[in-house]
Amino acid sequence: MTEDFYKDRIIDNGIDVMILNKDDIELVNRVIYDELCVGKINED
Repeated sequence: MTEDFYKDRIIDNGIDVMILNKDDIELVNRVIYDELCVGKINED
């Protein structure tokens, strides 16, 4: 989402884009790839 290619297309469709800070991006990526993709569900 941080690349203009993605942001511009979303903005062109009338949607505001909010980019997470670096730490939050890393957390979201970790949860997706290290937990959800392998079937782990962790409430934390």
